[in-house]
Amino acid sequence: MFVVYKIVIKFLSIIKGLKQDKPTEIPVFSYRFEIELKRKLKPSRFLEVITSELTMFYYSFFTWNKKGLPNTNDSNMFTYHKKTSAIAFSVMLIHALILESVGFHFLLHSWNEMISYVLLVMNLYTLVYLIADIQAIRLSPFILTKNLLYIQVGIKAKLVVPFEMIKEISYYKGPEKLSKEESKQVFDAVLADFMKEKPIFEIEFYQPQDVRCMYGFKKKVTKVHLSPDEPEKFYEMLVMRMEDLG
Repeated sequence: MFVVYKIVIKFLSIIKGLKQDKPTEIPVFSYRFEIELKRKLKPSRFLEVITSELTMFYYSFFTWNKKGLPNTNDSNMFTYHKKTSAIAFSVMLIHALILESVGFHFLLHSWNEMISYVLLVMNLYTLVYLIADIQAIRLSPFILTKNLLYIQVGIKAKLVVPFEMIKEISYYKGPEKLSKEESKQVFDAVLADFMKEKPIFEIEFYQPQDVRCMYGFKKKVTKVHLSPDEPEKFYEMLVMRMEDLG
């Protein structure tokens, strides 16, 4: 309990500090929060779990005053949801979940009160997760800094890769659905939609890179599939960054 208390106290102080900080080249909360927390506490799987939970609750309850990525001429940030129905799809799931929660709670309550409350808590947790994912999608664009490419998909997964590790970027010409073996090697950064669309780009790496998922889980990938809202601009900027290093 002491560790949890310490993390929560650090969380509150970090949130206050991040709000006071001037914008940086990485204006996304999840990256900055993770960096600051690891500076103050020893890395561990338990810390990863708590960090994931706190990040989820932050996006669910403390980001409603944020309007998404500013409409500026910043050529380093690229949204990936505006040309999809991903958020509408998630909202539909939320509506279905709320109706299901109310209906099943009253139905099960008359049969087994304990089970009805357990399922209600699980559904409420899922609701918080879906809201957090929507907010993270809105507020976490793909980012190209001087040396790194940041790719985050909601709160589910993120990848940070140096440009020197990128072998090539190409327009995707592969199959619409990958085999199980192929999918293990690919980070699919294309949002879930009413209908699954083929990605626009495929980025291949020289060496396997770590995709970091919630609760500290990791996946080694050799490629990433993605569909930024401004594909031509994204392609040009990424190629430019790669050529600058060459």
